[in-house]
Amino acid sequence: MVKEFAHLVGGIKYGNFKVENKWAIISRKTQVVIDAVKASIDNGFQPVPIEY
Repeated sequence: MVKEFAHLVGGIKYGNFKVENKWAIISRKTQVVIDAVKASIDNGFQPVPIEY
């Protein structure tokens, strides 16, 4: 997995590959959910609105 990731990063860095925008969107949405889970835990497991 690390080898494949390094290959992809190198391809983007040296212009052999294009960045796929869908991954930026997916990773941002995932981070928003993770942040909401942490905030809920920190607030005694209360519901937290997810704002994207």
